[in-house]
Amino acid sequence: MNIEENIKRLERVLLTCFLILLSAVVIVNSIKMFQLRNSVVMLGRETGINYSQLIDKSGTITLRLEEDLYPNIEVYINGELVDTFGNNRLIKVDIKDRDVLELNSSMYSNPINLYIEEVSNNISGITEGAIYNIKNRKTIAIIRII
Repeated sequence: MNIEENIKRLERVLLTCFLILLSAVVIVNSIKMFQLRNSVVMLGRETGINYSQLIDKSGTITLRLEEDLYPNIEVYINGELVDTFGNNRLIKVDIKDRDVLELNSSMYSNPINLYIEEVSNNISGITEGAIYNIKNRKTIAIIRII
């Protein structure tokens, strides 16, 4: 009987050691995962916090008409009317990454020259000083912010 009692005692000691070690592994792993999650959030890769939105992904483009005889020309961004030239020859348009810039001159029968007067330095896909000959509705550019 002495041997059976010693075996049961050894089993209890081994089981207790196993449970203590298993608990320690779970606790240490939980702490490491918490630290890793905090570092991922700081890098902006967590879905709850998107730090890439904090980077300015917008710019401006200044459009100029050759003449101020066309007040009804419409400026569209992504298919939505954002402005008309009115009595001005210049319009400054705020745009974001992947916006589609369009002009509508379908209310006039003759073609109209449009100049790209000024472009923010973080915009690609449209060049400063470019001239577009517009008749009806025309896509000027698909904007890329770099």
